[in-house]
Amino acid sequence: MTPSLSALAFTPLAFMAALVAAATGAVAEPIKIDLNKLEPQEGACRAYFVLENSTESSFTSFTLDLFLFGSDGVVTKRVVMDSAPLDPDKIRVRPVDFRDVDCGEVSMVLINDIIKCEDGAGAREDCVGLIELTNHTTAKFMK
Repeated sequence: MTPSLSALAFTPLAFMAALVAAATGAVAEPIKIDLNKLEPQEGACRAYFVLENSTESSFTSFTLDLFLFGSDGVVTKRVVMDSAPLDPDKIRVRPVDFRDVDCGEVSMVLINDIIKCEDGAGAREDCVGLIELTNHTTAKFMK
Protein backbone atom coordinates (compact mmCIF):
# COMPACT_ATOMS: atom_id res chain seq x y z
CA MET A 1 0.00 0.00 0.00
CA THR A 2 1.38 3.41 -1.02
CA PRO A 3 1.18 6.26 1.53
CA SER A 4 -0.81 9.31 0.50
CA LEU A 5 0.97 12.50 -0.50
CA SER A 6 -0.29 14.30 2.61
CA ALA A 7 1.16 11.59 4.86
CA LEU A 8 4.53 11.90 3.13
CA ALA A 9 4.47 15.69 3.45
CA PHE A 10 3.59 15.58 7.15
CA THR A 11 6.34 13.19 8.18
CA PRO A 12 9.24 15.54 7.30
CA LEU A 13 7.40 18.49 8.87
CA ALA A 14 6.88 16.60 12.12
CA PHE A 15 10.51 15.51 12.05
CA MET A 16 11.68 19.09 11.49
CA ALA A 17 9.47 20.37 14.34
CA ALA A 18 11.01 17.78 16.66
CA LEU A 19 14.52 18.84 15.58
CA VAL A 20 13.74 22.52 16.20
CA ALA A 21 12.34 21.72 19.65
CA ALA A 22 15.44 19.69 20.49
CA ALA A 23 17.81 22.36 19.16
CA THR A 24 16.16 25.20 21.07
CA GLY A 25 15.90 23.19 24.28
CA ALA A 26 12.10 23.46 24.26
CA VAL A 27 10.43 21.11 26.69
CA ALA A 28 7.28 19.40 25.42
CA GLU A 29 5.58 19.30 28.82
CA PRO A 30 7.30 21.79 31.12
CA ILE A 31 6.80 22.87 34.66
CA LYS A 32 6.60 26.62 34.18
CA ILE A 33 8.00 28.78 36.96
CA ASP A 34 7.47 32.52 36.80
CA LEU A 35 9.22 34.97 39.12
CA ASN A 36 6.15 37.16 39.15
CA LYS A 37 6.84 39.86 41.71
CA LEU A 38 9.33 41.11 44.29
CA GLU A 39 7.56 43.01 47.06
CA PRO A 40 9.14 44.80 50.00
CA GLN A 41 7.94 43.58 53.40
CA GLU A 42 9.00 44.66 56.85
CA GLY A 43 12.46 43.13 57.22
CA ALA A 44 12.22 41.06 54.04
CA CYS A 45 11.77 40.90 50.30
CA ARG A 46 8.82 38.71 49.34
CA ALA A 47 9.13 36.88 46.03
CA TYR A 48 6.00 35.51 44.37
CA PHE A 49 6.56 32.40 42.25
CA VAL A 50 3.81 31.16 39.92
CA LEU A 51 4.15 27.46 39.10
CA GLU A 52 2.21 25.69 36.38
CA ASN A 53 2.56 21.94 35.92
CA SER A 54 1.96 21.15 32.24
CA THR A 55 3.18 17.57 32.60
CA GLU A 56 0.91 14.57 33.09
CA SER A 57 2.59 13.78 36.43
CA SER A 58 1.45 14.78 39.89
CA PHE A 59 4.50 15.81 41.91
CA THR A 60 4.31 14.95 45.60
CA SER A 61 7.72 16.53 46.19
CA PHE A 62 9.27 19.47 44.33
CA THR A 63 11.83 21.33 46.44
CA LEU A 64 13.82 24.18 44.91
CA ASP A 65 17.26 25.36 46.06
CA LEU A 66 17.20 29.14 45.49
CA PHE A 67 20.04 31.66 45.69
CA LEU A 68 19.57 35.41 45.73
CA PHE A 69 22.29 37.74 44.42
CA GLY A 70 22.71 41.39 45.36
CA SER A 71 23.40 44.29 43.01
CA ASP A 72 27.14 43.68 43.58
CA GLY A 73 26.80 40.14 42.16
CA VAL A 74 27.48 38.51 45.53
CA VAL A 75 25.24 35.79 46.98
CA THR A 76 22.96 37.40 49.53
CA LYS A 77 20.69 34.58 50.66
CA ARG A 78 19.88 30.91 50.16
CA VAL A 79 16.33 29.62 50.58
CA VAL A 80 14.93 26.13 50.16
CA MET A 81 11.37 26.33 48.81
CA ASP A 82 8.96 23.41 48.96
CA SER A 83 6.62 23.77 45.98
CA ALA A 84 4.65 20.52 46.26
CA PRO A 85 2.09 19.38 45.59
CA LEU A 86 2.14 20.16 41.88
CA ASP A 87 -0.84 18.60 40.18
CA PRO A 88 -1.19 18.37 36.38
CA ASP A 89 -2.77 21.42 34.72
CA LYS A 90 -2.77 23.29 38.03
CA ILE A 91 -1.39 26.75 38.73
CA ARG A 92 -0.08 27.61 42.20
CA VAL A 93 1.38 30.78 43.69
CA ARG A 94 4.15 30.34 46.24
CA PRO A 95 5.28 33.42 48.18
CA VAL A 96 8.77 33.22 49.70
CA ASP A 97 10.24 35.74 52.14
CA PHE A 98 13.93 36.51 51.84
CA ARG A 99 14.66 37.87 55.34
CA ASP A 100 16.95 40.89 55.73
CA VAL A 101 16.97 41.54 51.96
CA ASP A 102 16.08 44.81 50.19
CA CYS A 103 14.09 44.03 47.02
CA GLY A 104 15.74 46.96 45.25
CA GLU A 105 19.14 45.33 45.70
CA VAL A 106 18.18 41.95 44.16
CA SER A 107 19.97 41.48 40.84
CA MET A 108 19.32 37.77 40.28
CA VAL A 109 17.34 34.82 41.60
CA LEU A 110 18.93 31.49 40.70
CA ILE A 111 17.34 28.06 40.84
CA ASN A 112 20.54 26.28 41.76
CA ASP A 113 19.00 22.81 41.86
CA ILE A 114 15.89 20.82 42.57
CA ILE A 115 16.72 19.11 45.84
CA LYS A 116 13.82 16.69 45.90
CA CYS A 117 11.55 15.75 43.01
CA GLU A 118 9.08 12.88 43.20
CA ASP A 119 5.93 11.94 41.37
CA GLY A 120 3.66 8.89 41.68
CA ALA A 121 6.41 6.67 40.23
CA GLY A 122 8.98 7.84 42.78
CA ALA A 123 12.10 10.00 42.56
CA ARG A 124 12.88 11.64 39.21
CA GLU A 125 16.28 12.72 37.94
CA ASP A 126 15.09 14.95 35.07
CA CYS A 127 13.36 17.72 37.01
CA VAL A 128 15.78 20.58 36.27
CA GLY A 129 15.30 19.81 32.58
CA LEU A 130 11.53 19.98 33.00
CA ILE A 131 11.41 23.56 34.21
CA GLU A 132 10.85 26.54 31.95
CA LEU A 133 11.38 30.00 33.42
CA THR A 134 9.65 33.32 32.86
CA ASN A 135 10.11 36.58 34.72
CA HIS A 136 8.03 39.68 35.42
CA THR A 137 10.63 41.47 37.60
CA THR A 138 13.71 43.57 36.89
CA ALA A 139 15.98 40.94 38.49
CA LYS A 140 17.40 38.13 36.36
CA PHE A 141 15.77 34.72 36.90
CA MET A 142 17.92 31.77 35.91
CA LYS A 143 18.52 28.05 36.35
